[in-house]
Amino acid sequence: MAADEVVANRFRSYLREHAGKEDGPPPALEVRAWLNPDGTVERVIFPALKNAQADDDLHAILKRGNVGAAPPPEMLQPLNLRFSLNIK
Repeated sequence: MAADEVVANRFRSYLREHAGKEDGPPPALEVRAWLNPDGTVERVIFPALKNAQADDDLHAILKRGNVGAAPPPEMLQPLNLRFSLNIK
């Protein structure tokens, strides 16, 4: 999310502009992620944000991820992750 590119910048702007508001993001977000054998992210699921563009942006940000190594074959999936959406 720290990348200096259009999607990440737009998502951070959404967080800054809507934090703490009724239409804003929750302080933390539970994400379920499935990894491919090469460590790339195959699929992510998270509760919908109250902004369709922010949903699409976060999905794109998380899907382009790579954990850097193949997950162990015995690793259970999905991975259950919790992200803080507080921007400072």
